Amino acid sequence: MTGEASLRVLVVDDEPGVRGMVASALQASGFHTHVAGDFAEALQWLDRDETIAVLVTDLRMPGRDGLALVTETFERRGDRLAVEALVMSGHGSMDEVTMAMRAGAVDYLAKPFPLRALTDGVARAMARATRRRATARALQAAGTGRDSHPTATPADLAQSLAQELRTPLVPVLGFGEMLSDGGIDSDTARMMGDEIVKGARQLLGSIDRMLASDKPARP
Repeated sequence: MTGEASLRVLVVDDEPGVRGMVASALQASGFHTHVAGDFAEALQWLDRDETIAVLVTDLRMPGRDGLALVTETFERRGDRLAVEALVMSGHGSMDEVTMAMRAGAVDYLAKPFPLRALTDGVARAMARATRRRATARALQAAGTGRDSHPTATPADLAQSLAQELRTPLVPVLGFGEMLSDGGIDSDTARMMGDEIVKGARQLLGSIDRMLASDKPARP
């Protein structure tokens, strides 16, 4: 895969006007896009085009919804073909925000949203996906040229570590960015704070388990 300029954004919404508006705004900002109207069409694009690095999907769609699409996308794509996800919704309940972040979305856009919020969010997501892909390539390269051995390579271990840490880190980062943007009422801010604390505790738990497993066995 070449650089960030070659990567694409997949826009998914069951309303043709919305997906057309979103795609046009992204194209005007220099992004290359594909569009899809539902879950099945989105998966076809993901299977067909490995350059898709950002998914922008509506949350509520007929059939399988945006959260299901985000989850399925992450199951199909590892770090080597990393995809970051942004979720859009016209309802904007905090339950939906929480579900989106827990599913792995890095941003949540409540309709109607400023186009600047869309393009800035996609730019951040694209940068993250690009870094993940570059790191995966570097780890893969570091694991080549070694003698064949049945045990896990450093690249395998690093990949496993990245996956375990990323799951709780995504909502920590997402809610933290939303809090830093301001304009959030105290009850919502408290809920986001609780989610950040929960994610941080999961991270600490993962790190503690890794440190414990790395200790040499006592004679």
